[in-house]
Amino acid sequence: MIWADMRAVKEAKQLEDAIGADPIYQITGHRVAASYSIEKLMWLKANEPEVYEKTYKILQAKDYIIQRATGEFVTDYSDASGTQALDLRKLEWSDEILNAAGIDKEKLPTLKRSIDVAGYIQVKSGFLQVLRWSAAAAMARCPQWAQPALRTASFT
Repeated sequence: MIWADMRAVKEAKQLEDAIGADPIYQITGHRVAASYSIEKLMWLKANEPEVYEKTYKILQAKDYIIQRATGEFVTDYSDASGTQALDLRKLEWSDEILNAAGIDKEKLPTLKRSIDVAGYIQVKSGFLQVLRWSAAAAMARCPQWAQPALRTASFT
């Protein structure tokens, strides 16, 4: 479900009623809205419970690519903030919000800083078979310090 999908309006209201608009804002820095991931996950659990139950991890798009490349289920604080489930002060998933939403914490990825190494590229059949080198997969979108490594890497 993309951010513009607004089918979780009812779930947003349920979350606000359970915790309150001000406490949610104090925890996450966001106002309650159907555009955030936590409300969408509530909708998914209520409307497609078999899909929710079969889901091992819930990832953002870049996190899925990182997982395919490294085998690690991680996200950075910035993207985690966009789920409306991150406690900005503690830099951890908010138990209060997850409990009110009925979302399993185990389904969420490990939190890291955007400058942390997410994992190491796995050369295996499938997704990254063309790579013949091992490099750190950084959470950030190709920062200056990673560019020299990319320029000198051999893809043959």
